[in-house]
Amino acid sequence: MSEMRLKVLPPNCRKFGKELSDPDNFQQGLLVDEKLLERLTGILMQSDHNNIALVGDPGVGKTATVQALGQFLVRTNRSFRLAEIDLNLLFAECPTYSEQGLRLKHLFREAEEHSIVLFFDEGHRLCNDHGSNSVANIVKPLVTNPRLQLILATTCEEYQRYIATDRAFRRRFRELEVAEPNPQDTARILESVAKARYRDIAFEDGVFAFIAELSQSIMEERYNPDKSLEVLDAASGRHRLLNPDAALNVDEVKTTVREQFSEAEPRVGFRGHHGL
Repeated sequence: MSEMRLKVLPPNCRKFGKELSDPDNFQQGLLVDEKLLERLTGILMQSDHNNIALVGDPGVGKTATVQALGQFLVRTNRSFRLAEIDLNLLFAECPTYSEQGLRLKHLFREAEEHSIVLFFDEGHRLCNDHGSNSVANIVKPLVTNPRLQLILATTCEEYQRYIATDRAFRRRFRELEVAEPNPQDTARILESVAKARYRDIAFEDGVFAFIAELSQSIMEERYNPDKSLEVLDAASGRHRLLNPDAALNVDEVKTTVREQFSEAEPRVGFRGHHGL
């Protein structure tokens, strides 16, 4: 590992966030398209217009994509460091926009000096323009500096409302969509997560595909892979309690859904299609 990887984050980055390019913070079981990671890295390597807005529905994997990017940067020996900043923590005890802006300026200065890419989940909050005294008007002149690099994650609705409608932000952020995975890709994600996080459990063939298909009909207000991962976690917890010596099978998943996700049953096609 290079000397750069051994350095701790500077004070403000460390206080309000964590480094995603630090192996100690790596999430296990992430499965993200390598071509997307290469595209993200390519944008970061541009001399200008090198900020990114990841746009997608809640739960489709925007944060997981950036976490995987941190690992990809280390694996491919890139010079970038990547830190996730908690906006709630950053703006805590800062009741005025001027105080929030001051913290942002200090944070951005550190990131620029130490070549750290900053990631903000719900990043549209930085672009929420409430008039002359707003965080957005503090951020706008700062993001014109190509040495400051930001990745924002936000929903399609929030992107259109706060970023796409503002010419300055629209020019500075490259929009990349993170789409909801299809059932086949969701099943592969579940299998990858299971191998990393549920090593004490054996899974029968077809379980991951069943969960991915089942999730299409339940919790319809939510998106994959998030809702499938919740079903997997619930089924795994129940299995550890009641049947740890056998392999987790489809029938156990059905029982778990009946017991823990019963509010989903009345939805159209739920019982008939999956035999619950």
